[in-house]
Amino acid sequence: MHCSGANRNLTGMEGSVVTSQDLFVFKQQGYDDEGRIRGTFAATGVRPKCMGRLRQNGVEIPRSHFAWRMSV
Repeated sequence: MHCSGANRNLTGMEGSVVTSQDLFVFKQQGYDDEGRIRGTFAATGVRPKCMGRLRQNGVEIPRSHFAWRMSV
């Protein structure tokens, strides 16, 4: 079983072009003392189209993993 893309959801085709949407985005927050990028991944609110197939194969992923959250 394979969900296409590590963090993207295939949404369809436009002619011969595959279209996709981000499932998660990386929000850079700066750098650590060693110069490495620091940040967090945030859900965009889009759920993968393959969720039904995953569930049918015994893989349960809570919907909350894909819930969009915003800090202010």
